[in-house]
Amino acid sequence: MISLATYLFRNARVLEPSRDDLFEADVLVRDERIAAVGADARQNADDLRVLDVRGMTLMPGLIDCHVHVTAVAADLSAMAEWSPFYVAARTAEVLK
Repeated sequence: MISLATYLFRNARVLEPSRDDLFEADVLVRDERIAAVGADARQNADDLRVLDVRGMTLMPGLIDCHVHVTAVAADLSAMAEWSPFYVAARTAEVLK
């Protein structure tokens, strides 16, 4: 398995979705996952990369769930002439 770097983001302004406010903290990211926030984030590691991000906002990754499941053809105008049942069947295939 490839070992991913461990990052310590120091002095970050943290946006945590479960809270209503931003707060300042250190954030440890190990193997592309948030491993610790706050005092627990300060640790020693051989491959630790420290970045001072004072004044910057750190937040979890965003996932774009936007999708057009009924856009089953490159030419969307052609779909206007198709049977709604055919479009539904093609959409069901996309959703599989």
